[in-house]
Amino acid sequence: MIKVTSPFMQKEIITLLEKNEDPSYTYIKKQGIQLHFDTTSLNETEAADYAKQLLKKQAFAKGIALSVTAD
Repeated sequence: MIKVTSPFMQKEIITLLEKNEDPSYTYIKKQGIQLHFDTTSLNETEAADYAKQLLKKQAFAKGIALSVTAD
């Protein structure tokens, strides 16, 4: 499981990650400002790093504080 922590643009984050296919991410739940996702990747640390790279490339993510961690 990976966690994306961001108080802003949560719907956009969910949509972006769920559209990704390799690795795929499945939204599980929201807990406070954390979004929890399952991933098909065998290495959750790499999946978290890749998700962060995807998010940082998006125009909506410019200037917002976010973190992505493997859990």
